[in-house]
Amino acid sequence: GQKGHIAFFNPATTTNYWVQFTDTTTNCVSEKSYVTVRVTTPGTATINGPASTCLGDNVELSVSGATPVRWYTDYAELGIGSTCTYTPTEVGTSTVYCNVNVDGCVVKAEKTITVSPQLSPTISGNLSICAGESATLTVSTPDDGQTTYKWNNNETTRSITVSPATPTSYSVEVTRNGCTATAGPVEVVVNTKPSISFTGGTSVCKGSIASIT
Repeated sequence: GQKGHIAFFNPATTTNYWVQFTDTTTNCVSEKSYVTVRVTTPGTATINGPASTCLGDNVELSVSGATPVRWYTDYAELGIGSTCTYTPTEVGTSTVYCNVNVDGCVVKAEKTITVSPQLSPTISGNLSICAGESATLTVSTPDDGQTTYKWNNNETTRSITVSPATPTSYSVEVTRNGCTATAGPVEVVVNTKPSISFTGGTSVCKGSIASIT
């Protein structure tokens, strides 16, 4: 047992405690006084929101099943409230924490977010063709299976081949690791092929000279 007017306990389950008081002047001992310390096992809390984002983009987070007490990261306080707006400042993995009140107990919930660099895609290819020819346009991002493409002509590959009859603009929406950016537009110019006509004699006698212009 503990002695003194203050006692500290850390029970794992609900536990009964008693205390007696001794009068040091008379050495009389009081009757036992009992107290029950009830141990509550709190539920869990989940942070809702995206698991990936782009550097500099805002991430909106919320908590279900609990009352948020405090939002924070390893480096900064994010405030108090039912929701949190987190803007990552470094590429890599970042963890956001929220202390929440569950069943009268404070529980720490956490969410790990993967932060990717912003995309800066560009379109390259032959932007000047002759009528009837084709041009191949390619996006500058790596074609590693993690990137998706959506061209304004509904193509979905990294490179496209086009044969416009008239000057036409092309752009593409690129998405990778939760980041989206648009490349373009670029214009493919269609040049008219020169035409050829002949003037002059097309029928001559043997040994004569034909003049064709």
